[in-house]
Parts: sequence; C-alpha cells; structure tokens
Amino acid sequence: MDILIGSFGAISKLTTTKVLDLSQVQKIVLDEADTLLDDSFNEKLVHFLRKFPLQMEQPQGGVSVGVQLIMASATMPRSAEEILAKTVPFNSFTKITTERLHRLLPHVPQKFIRLSHLDKPAKLLELVKKDTSRKLPLIIFSNKSERCDWVSMFLNENGIPCTNLNGTMSQHFRENRYEAFRSGKYLALSCTDIVSRGLDTTNTHHVINFDVPTNISDYIHRCGRVGRVGSQLASGLVTTLVCHASEADLVRKIEFAARKTSAEDLPNVNANIKRLISSQQRKQLDHFS
Repeated sequence: MDILIGSFGAISKLTTTKVLDLSQVQKIVLDEADTLLDDSFNEKLVHFLRKFPLQMEQPQGGVSVGVQLIMASATMPRSAEEILAKTVPFNSFTKITTERLHRLLPHVPQKFIRLSHLDKPAKLLELVKKDTSRKLPLIIFSNKSERCDWVSMFLNENGIPCTNLNGTMSQHFRENRYEAFRSGKYLALSCTDIVSRGLDTTNTHHVINFDVPTNISDYIHRCGRVGRVGSQLASGLVTTLVCHASEADLVRKIEFAARKTSAEDLPNVNANIKRLISSQQRKQLDHFS
C-alpha cells in the first residue's frame, strides 16, 4: 500500500502486534490534531511517534531526511509545544495558517440566549419548530449522551421527528442515523460533540447549543457545522442557550470574539483540562516559592 488511512487506535494496535510494518513510512499526517493532542490521546500518541525517526530540520536541496510529521486542524491547543517537546522540536515545524485560524466565521450569526434552566426545553422547541416548518435542517448539541437522548425524546414527543447520535452507540448505528439525517428523512439531529468534527454537514442551516460547550475549541468546531464550503444553504446560524452562572465567563469570551472576529480574541482553545490544572498549580507553587 502507498497510503494508509485509519484511526489512531487501530493503527497503533496493528503496529504493536506487528501486523503492520511501518519501517518505510515517510510521512505521518495527524488529522484533527487537536483531538489527538488532548488528554485522552496525547501520551499514547507521543509514545507512538517515538517509533519513527522524525524529521528535525527543514530538507536541504529538496531532499528530506527522516519522517515528516504533518498536523492539520481547525484549532490547535496552546500546549502542543509542551506535549511534543520530547519527541520533536516545535520550532522544526513550518506553520501554514490563515488569518481565520481560531476565528469564528464572520458570515455566520452567533446568538446567545440567557434563560433559566426550566425555560430551556420550551425555547428549544420554539427554535426547532421555526426551522422545521421551513424545512431547514438543524443540529442540537448536548454535552452528555444522556441529555442528547432526552432532547431527541422530547422533540419526538412534541411532534418533531428527530434522530439522535452519540458515542455510546455502535459505529453501525451512528452511520445509519447520520445518513437518515443527511438524506433529509429527519430535519433535526440531537448529538454530542462526536458530530462536531469530520462529518459532511453542508445541508445544515442551524446549530443549537442546548448545552454550552466546556471549552472554546468545541464551540468553534460546532460552529463549523454551518457556513461550510459547498453548503447547499446560503447562510447559517448558531444559537447557544445559557442558563448557568458557570457558563457566563466562557460565553463572554465567545461573544466578544464573535463581535470582533479577531483571531487574537480567542486566547485559549485548549481542551486539555488536566494539563491546564497542572500548569496553574505550577504557577501557584512558583509564586509561593
């Protein structure tokens, strides 16, 4: 084979069991690199990368030495340099970027609605009915699988055909349910962040955050489900329902960035909670010492 495409877990396992011989690999591409660099994967990823003689310097005269590492993502955690430090020097990367990196799409309106926890279901139903009456597909994001399932049940009980999709389901179920949404059989899809990356959602008009995401990175990826290149719809919309005081700080940062549409106004797209806590603890220890 010339090109191997697979999930990190599958490739790592096949390499460990020596089913795959990767001695001839010349390039490694990490798609959705921010996810692979988060707390769930980064230690295993670094261990995997240490098996390769990674390219540490830019090729001279067009001849490369070692394996080239390429990372692609709409967002990149600020701790990427720290995570990869023992594997490959971060300054050996050539950064290819645009002014829109870590930026909210300026042509997609962002709406934040402050309401009580008890009023959220009624507001959700109002928003969904408005879109489905115009035959406009929409995606509703929840932070947990249980709430994702509840949202789907709630909408179906109120006459809105809705399918749900989350990480607790098998791949077969997820594919069938997403295809039912993409084909137009259902206009409403209730899901978790498993849908926020890597899926073809060019038919989606509206993203509703029933739950405020836990970090800015997830918010950016959820927004990216609308206003996509090749979209069948002229415009898109993102609506976030805000009810808890703990969500206010994150929402203020998002709203400020949405108004200014500046890349510098999203200072932290890092989902590595453990690493953030460790960093804060180190700063406190340094302060007291």
